Amino acid sequence: MPHCSLNARINPDTPALISAIQACISRSDNAASLSNIAGLTGLAFRLNIDATVSLGSMACCPWQAELPAMLTRLGWQSTCIYSAPYDPLFNQAKQQAIDTIAQGLAKNMPSILWGVQVPEFGIVYGQDTEQFLVSGILDNQEGTQHLHYEHLGQSDIPMLLTITPQQQHAITTQEAAFAALSYIVEHLYNKGPCLGGYVTGLQAYASWISALEQGIIDPAGHIHTLQAIASLRPLTSPFLQQLCHNVDPLISEQLTTASHAYQTATTLLLELVIKTPRPEANEITITTSYRDNAIDLLKNICSAETRAAEALLQAVTMMHEKHRGSVTIHQATNTQELFHCVRDLPLDHIERDANTLQTALQEQLGKTFFAKIARTTTNTIVGHLYYAPLEHSKEPIEVQGNGSYWFVYCPWVNYRHQHCGIGQALMNALCQEAKKNNVDGIFAEATQQELFLGQSSWEILGFKILNDQNKNATIMYKAISNNIPTIKQTTVSNTDKLSIHIQQHRPCPLLQRTNNNMKTAALRLKKQGLSLTIVQNDSDVNQISIGQKRLPLSYISIEVAQDILHDIASRR
Repeated sequence: MPHCSLNARINPDTPALISAIQACISRSDNAASLSNIAGLTGLAFRLNIDATVSLGSMACCPWQAELPAMLTRLGWQSTCIYSAPYDPLFNQAKQQAIDTIAQGLAKNMPSILWGVQVPEFGIVYGQDTEQFLVSGILDNQEGTQHLHYEHLGQSDIPMLLTITPQQQHAITTQEAAFAALSYIVEHLYNKGPCLGGYVTGLQAYASWISALEQGIIDPAGHIHTLQAIASLRPLTSPFLQQLCHNVDPLISEQLTTASHAYQTATTLLLELVIKTPRPEANEITITTSYRDNAIDLLKNICSAETRAAEALLQAVTMMHEKHRGSVTIHQATNTQELFHCVRDLPLDHIERDANTLQTALQEQLGKTFFAKIARTTTNTIVGHLYYAPLEHSKEPIEVQGNGSYWFVYCPWVNYRHQHCGIGQALMNALCQEAKKNNVDGIFAEATQQELFLGQSSWEILGFKILNDQNKNATIMYKAISNNIPTIKQTTVSNTDKLSIHIQQHRPCPLLQRTNNNMKTAALRLKKQGLSLTIVQNDSDVNQISIGQKRLPLSYISIEVAQDILHDIASRR
């Protein structure tokens, strides 16, 4: 394999992961400063520990989810490959990592790699025959510059983890700040990604103090964690101060308050570092006097960071309100406004299914099918909500008695605009229109599949369970008038043969794909000799059923569809 080497190295005086990210993206035209990288990724604000503050605490994170999101906030799409040595496909993941790193190097892009020289992040900056050229925190201490392909994922904390930046996108300062601060606040309040047995942010300080008080602290872990965050916190204030120039004065005031609090925390951390003994010959002793002093300082540090967290929470809340205020809700007037949700769906060619539905709904839009659309001031569609009169929805619901009802199809808000109240604004607009049209209430269906809205999310929007006979699909109801209806879900007609009823009327690209996948799977199994009858009747209710079993309206791949059909057929 030809030699390939880039002029990129780790800075041993900078926290390893921040330095690794900077070494990669510094090759772009719009390289971010160190404080920006530390802030936008959220790394400057991190604290992650277990009950004893063990040596590997700060490194024990769900990096396969965290790292791509961090790079996204810097405007970079990336490829992340993760595998543990005991995974059955570890060797395949290793080969994929080797190929991906090589492809990056061919484009003058280094890769970030876990386990360079020590259990820490470093970079791959080149390759030679059967080995990578690497840079890590021991570069100035004669750390190895070579890593054989076979040794990928074999550090003292074994884990194959590599991430390669692929493509840079232009994002505004406001977008990046909004995403970063939202993540930081979640981390500070222990609501972000976290491995079992670990806590983050302010709660981590409480656990750290408790470990010292109970005498269960890992001395080496205590020192390592202290040194790690003492190297991170000085980057918080410059980041927050820089953000102040790009936000409203009221938000800037909160960021300034947080910046001052972090300056206090940084000063106290450095004081504790100075008073912390250095390990000698691997013998580390935490004396009673040191422990008591450390507890007092950690309490003061936690107090300062609590003030910072409260100010950041206020800033994010204001940003949410501002973000929400910049979005307007209107009624869809043409089908080209529909199904922008496919941008967030992880399926190949899902746009084709969306285009099919756009064509099919041209005659229905504004007559038997309606849509509320959320747009930004730049005319970008960031949310929608679809609905229809219950009698036109073809949902398997029968209402006892008189009344006027609508059925609402799963709302969507673009992931970058979530938690801003847009979903609630869409629902409020729908309820206002329902009142004008003397509608008694609105039905919805909650499913257990993550791609669709679940029961708790519908409850936040004001819906209550009306019928949960089907565990996979619960009927929810939001009352507009005082009329609470009695309903029953229509049953599947009895069949003697293995009959597949496919009537997918709900306007959803995912369900459109499921519809096609079920047909494809059934036809494949018929060719294999399975006795199947496919029934499609546009006058029937919205359902996919096999024999007397109705399947939940959710995404089903061709492979899963074949398994379902084969399993039912084999038990007949």
